[in-house]
Amino acid sequence: MWLSTLTASILTDQYDTKNIPTGNLNGTQTYKTDQTQYVWQNNFKLSETQQFSLAYERLNQKISGQFSDGDYVTPSYVGYQNNEVFTNAFVGVYQGEWGPHAVQLSARNDANSQFGNFATGSIGYAYQFTSQWRANVGFNTGFRAPNFNELYWPLTADFVGNPNLQPEKSKNIEVGLQYTHLSGQLGVTAYQTEISNLILNQPNQPGSYIYQPFNIGQATLKGITLNGNQYITKHTQIVGSFDWLSPINDDTNELLPLRAQRVLRMAAEHTWGEALFGLEWYLSSARREVFSKNNMGGYGLLNASLAYKVSKNATVQVRWNNMLGKEYNLVENYNTPGSNVFVNLALRY
Repeated sequence: MWLSTLTASILTDQYDTKNIPTGNLNGTQTYKTDQTQYVWQNNFKLSETQQFSLAYERLNQKISGQFSDGDYVTPSYVGYQNNEVFTNAFVGVYQGEWGPHAVQLSARNDANSQFGNFATGSIGYAYQFTSQWRANVGFNTGFRAPNFNELYWPLTADFVGNPNLQPEKSKNIEVGLQYTHLSGQLGVTAYQTEISNLILNQPNQPGSYIYQPFNIGQATLKGITLNGNQYITKHTQIVGSFDWLSPINDDTNELLPLRAQRVLRMAAEHTWGEALFGLEWYLSSARREVFSKNNMGGYGLLNASLAYKVSKNATVQVRWNNMLGKEYNLVENYNTPGSNVFVNLALRY
């Protein structure tokens, strides 16, 4: 009745810029972030329909940077207010079912060494009308502290950090309806999210083409998501979703930049013995640019994947993204990867 899980992860991200003029700095810039995370989660099975979970999470983040012109090295050329931040978080989640009723309650407290203490939580309720129809409603709050890149990124030709950023705070409410039949499922979810202090990249001064993140007073995101899956045969499944989003900057009553209002995802999966083949089609509408009210064009991507179970404990996974080599931009003036392939080996014991 008690399952205890301990996980640890280490992530290092290093960014090097060479021979890019940045004011008086014309040499090589190095900007490095180290992150370690530890999570201890305990799930308690109170009964067949009741479960309670407690978790502790520790997140350490450290930033460093230097500039070199070949002869002269500046160990730290960014005005860090804090070059090391840690967060201690405690989480509690309860899930329970009574006949057609289901409830989920959660509470979380994050103690951030730079920004202070933040308490968030959620409540969700679902009702199973029949064996096929289920409705749900939920409400939750959240926060997001700005990362080191947003705070301290050194001045480059297109971007600079903002050490005065404040954490985002959000409130979200959503309702959903789901229909399940023997060979598939259909669902619809409507939601509204209100975000205060939303971190948004904007020109740092009128007429400038340098991005800098700023907090805006209030933003509202309203949306509807349709999703479904259908088995065509015993081994072949089609999965799809459509998202419609209205992202509004309440301070200006304009669309938020870099957010597509319509996104369609379609996928087909087929199992053949120990192999799972997948084909995905991703279609996105246009998004507003940051520096102007023009739109970056929509785009479509075709991806493929293969997972093969070599043994009971080992699986080889291959993924081919952007098979057709589509050229598109998610941020103006920044290229995106072309066709690329990833190979992964997963071992489980």
